Amino acid sequence: MDLNFLQTFEQFATMSQLLLYRNTFDPPTSGPVTQINIASALDYVVQNNTLSPSQYTQPRELFIVENQLRGSTTNSHIGMAGLGTRFVVMGNDMGTAQQHTVRLWAMHKGYIAHNALRGGSADGIRHALKVHSGGLGDFNDNYGISGSTWASRQIVIGNNRLGDATDNNSWTGVSGPQNNGPDSREGLEDVVLESNVFHRGPNTNTEFIIMGRRMTSRGNTRADGGTPNINQFNNSYQLLPSDWVGPFYYQ
Repeated sequence: MDLNFLQTFEQFATMSQLLLYRNTFDPPTSGPVTQINIASALDYVVQNNTLSPSQYTQPRELFIVENQLRGSTTNSHIGMAGLGTRFVVMGNDMGTAQQHTVRLWAMHKGYIAHNALRGGSADGIRHALKVHSGGLGDFNDNYGISGSTWASRQIVIGNNRLGDATDNNSWTGVSGPQNNGPDSREGLEDVVLESNVFHRGPNTNTEFIIMGRRMTSRGNTRADGGTPNINQFNNSYQLLPSDWVGPFYYQ
């Protein structure tokens, strides 16, 4: 807590009971780098180590609270990336990256709330917040049981400020498969997007994309008074099985 990071905080494999609290991260001066990196290389570490996969536990009880990240579009980097269970991202102010501001590879029992997540990227097609998953499997704390192919489940994204008037991104956020290609057979379920305020930049056309099953959007607004464009991306993620597409609840 209360540290000034000149580059990055990283734990590539796994961790538990982490509180990263009230720190400031300066724009990175070299790349590629992720300013906050939690277990992004866990699968690689397990597959290339001598320990049995059953000796690894999934990252768990993670709290990223009230940190400030100021990035840059010059160096190849992401603001924050990670995966885990019982995972809280709350009260942070993050913005500007060459790629995505916040990218969560997979999340189980997650709470993303009361953050200011701005965009701004090198190419304008990235996100302020991107949540996807490892596949369609069930989650287990033991990596030897669930591996890296578990679906993201039971996530609340609420009461955030998403986007900024200076953002160049066209899409503010997504909770769904990362792409429409053969590598993105990724399930999400029981996700609630609620009471967020979206701020449009000059190129914004979509506030949020939700794709999965039992996906709920309610009480979201735009700062300029318009209606947020929250949609299913025209169901273009064709690789998902039909029982992983919907129902969607809009309120």
